[in-house]
Amino acid sequence: MKILRVSMDDQKVVFENLPKEWTYLGGSALIAKILNKEVPPSCDPLGKENKLIVACGPLAGTRAPQLGRVSVGAKSPLTQGIKEANSGGPAGQYLDRLGLRAIIFEGASKDGQLYCLKIDKDQAELVSAGEYRGMKNYEL
Repeated sequence: MKILRVSMDDQKVVFENLPKEWTYLGGSALIAKILNKEVPPSCDPLGKENKLIVACGPLAGTRAPQLGRVSVGAKSPLTQGIKEANSGGPAGQYLDRLGLRAIIFEGASKDGQLYCLKIDKDQAELVSAGEYRGMKNYEL
């Protein structure tokens, strides 16, 4: 399994191996582990030091029912602690099929541009998505 690290500062996307000691972590537990390790406790939740993490559970991709959920988390501006939400649907299964346990978004786009993250099995890239600015869900 891998982690995909997306730097919005310079639009670099890098695959990393999931640390062995994190093999059985997923979802909110993996989000908490990454945030505790990489985000300073005193950072501004709306600042560049915070990270947005998308993670699926270790059993995503199996045929076990209700285990394909995906979690999204970061340091909360409301509580100053780690907050996470999760959702059902196929996203966790798709991440697992791509060999990903988590995607970590860090930094901020300097130019204020919108980007779309395009992921294939062994490659990923940020592509410009400026034409979607201001659109609502149904327009997409």
